[in-house]
Amino acid sequence: MTIEDCLEILLGFHPQYANNIPVKKEDAGILLSVAKQIGKGTALTDRQLEMLKTKLVVYKESFDNLDIDINDCFDRLRYPLRQIDRSKYIKIDDTGDIAIRFPFTKKLIVLIEEIARAVGSHNHYHKKGSHLHTFKLTEQSVYHIMKRFKNKDFEIDESLLAINKDIEKIVENPYDYIPGIYNYEIRNCHPIAKQYILDTLGNPEPDNMYLFKDRAHVLGLKYFDDDAVTTAINKCTPLTQKIINRKKSSVFLSRNSYSISSIIESLIELDRFPIVVVVDQYRHNDLDCIDNFYTIHKAFTNIIDNKDVSVLFRLDNESNDNIEFNKYIKNNNLNNVVDKNTKVVYIKDKIPKFLIKDNWNPGACISCCSNVRLISRKNNYVGDVDLTIHWEKDLSAMGEYFNRNSFVEGIEKL
Repeated sequence: MTIEDCLEILLGFHPQYANNIPVKKEDAGILLSVAKQIGKGTALTDRQLEMLKTKLVVYKESFDNLDIDINDCFDRLRYPLRQIDRSKYIKIDDTGDIAIRFPFTKKLIVLIEEIARAVGSHNHYHKKGSHLHTFKLTEQSVYHIMKRFKNKDFEIDESLLAINKDIEKIVENPYDYIPGIYNYEIRNCHPIAKQYILDTLGNPEPDNMYLFKDRAHVLGLKYFDDDAVTTAINKCTPLTQKIINRKKSSVFLSRNSYSISSIIESLIELDRFPIVVVVDQYRHNDLDCIDNFYTIHKAFTNIIDNKDVSVLFRLDNESNDNIEFNKYIKNNNLNNVVDKNTKVVYIKDKIPKFLIKDNWNPGACISCCSNVRLISRKNNYVGDVDLTIHWEKDLSAMGEYFNRNSFVEGIEKL
């Protein structure tokens, strides 16, 4: 008689013995699980064998009553022991990813799930049934993996330990590494990046800190002295404050709540020139395009000289309104060549190729695109700058839905 037979006798599964042995509640679950495994023809592992010896010996007296020598059965197996690869390692694999290997353990699986949530599930791969988990090699992945597995008796690549040592140093001393403005001084930035910031906005001062905060994402600035930046922002208009504190690069401002003049006022306050204006049509209706242009151009009157404006599209002469629009562009000298002095550029749907070739980059975008096309538009400046203002009556359901945990994806309703 084998130890597997004894287990089946104890649980009442053996056809030659009736189950008259009361099983302890704390033993029932694990014994039943192993019995089901045996019933499928799967052999015991060495650890399962030792566990059964420990559990079954408790019922020795009951087995004696059945004239079964439990100790004699411990050395007899129905199937040869199943060999388990219990290697546990964390290393960089041939593809450059982090490979974590261990035999199934619920506690360690919980840790893997924690890491996946921390670094993003898209950075984690696991083939069902395997003992291997793979994460993309990033600083975040290294940090979260080492935080949970460093003291779990794993064989770990020395290179990963070295990387983690540097990461821990940064985590413990964040202000020695985080790029930002500390006491009106730009710190922890590459010299080229620092010079670009200075050339663009000048030296940080109490009166201009809000400009640095407004461009924090595109400049890569992660830290600001709270009191200094809050004081500067509070001096701005309410709309400007909302724009500065935006969570997305694209924001929606309802025409029912904000006039184009108030938007232009904020863009001037934020020194966001040059500006590209997308005056798109709705379902091929040029009247919307024309109305958008006239409304916005009129708001810029007495602010921007026509010589600093360029309208880069014309309409087909198929209606009086279109003809009058084209004449307006010519008579007001709005067909200027785009250069470094251009302040406002109007486009209709696509970016003219020469703008891309000349590397002309706007500081902000005002978009009057129809709502059904807000998200899908890929051929103009919408979404390509760190501040795009969608000025429409309503934000479409698609616009509200299409949001990600990212500065550059989705539209924030202000």
